[in-house]
Amino acid sequence: MASTTDSAAAEQETAPPSEVPSGAAWFAVREPVEAGDLLALDPANPATLRRAASIADPGVVGVAIGKTRTANGESAGAGEAAVLTFGVARVKVDAGFGAIVPGDLLTSSPTPGHAMRAAEIVPGTILGKALEPLDVATGTIRVLLMQR
Repeated sequence: MASTTDSAAAEQETAPPSEVPSGAAWFAVREPVEAGDLLALDPANPATLRRAASIADPGVVGVAIGKTRTANGESAGAGEAAVLTFGVARVKVDAGFGAIVPGDLLTSSPTPGHAMRAAEIVPGTILGKALEPLDVATGTIRVLLMQR
């Protein structure tokens, strides 16, 4: 029997382009994004998202669950992306700022589109909780998205 967690992750990976799983919504993006990218509000245009690229960005919104979609159906450039705001997602992470172990709280890192282990718990900057480890380098792990 599949758990709710496994079902949400499977739904994320298999959703048709026009549909999004529960907890996700379409957002305008200013740059190409791909599944697993951590996205934040664009300070120059708050109605648009960009890849998060600073430590503990308070504008973090969620995780892209697919490539950028444009008006003409291409998957490059500015357009829109399905973004998961809660649930379980595969997220790009950077362990270069400290090894990640299950249970660690995650925040945005200076590596564009990546999360890292939170050194400090700053309200409004926590993305969620790591469900898998990553000792070194960058990679993709499952994360329980639970923004506060």
